[in-house]
Amino acid sequence: MGWMRGAGVVMTLAVVVGLSGCTFLRGGDSCLPGLEVAPSPAVAGASITISAPDPCGVEVPDGGWEVVVTLGDGGDPVLTRTTTQPFDGSFELTIDLPADLPPGQAYVDVANWTYVPCDDTGTGSCATAARPFEIVAPE
Repeated sequence: MGWMRGAGVVMTLAVVVGLSGCTFLRGGDSCLPGLEVAPSPAVAGASITISAPDPCGVEVPDGGWEVVVTLGDGGDPVLTRTTTQPFDGSFELTIDLPADLPPGQAYVDVANWTYVPCDDTGTGSCATAARPFEIVAPE
C-alpha cells in the first residue's frame, strides 16, 4: 500500500509541474483573461462582442490591449482593436467583422499579452488568451 501512496505523490507532482508552464507567466501575471465571443457562430459583416467575465488582475499596458481577430490558418490579424479596459470582470468590446471574411474557424486574442513562448523542448508556456469561434457566411 505504501507504494500506491508514493505513486500518488509522484503523479500529483507531475501534474503540478506540467501545469506550471501555463499558470506561472512572466512578469507576475498569474492568470489569463477568459475571453468569450458572442454570437458564435458569427456572421461575416456582423458585430461580435468579446467579453472576459472573470477578473484577471493584470495591469493594462501603456497604449492599451491589442485585441485581434485571426483566421484559422494562423495568419496575420484580419482586424485589430485597442482598448484600455481592464480585465476586471466587466471587460466587453464590440467589433464589426469584415464582410469578406471566409467561413471557418477564427480566433480572438490579445496580441500584446505577456507570455513566454514555448519551444519543442517543452519548456516555457504556450499560454495565450486566444479563444476560437466560428464564422459563417451571411444569408
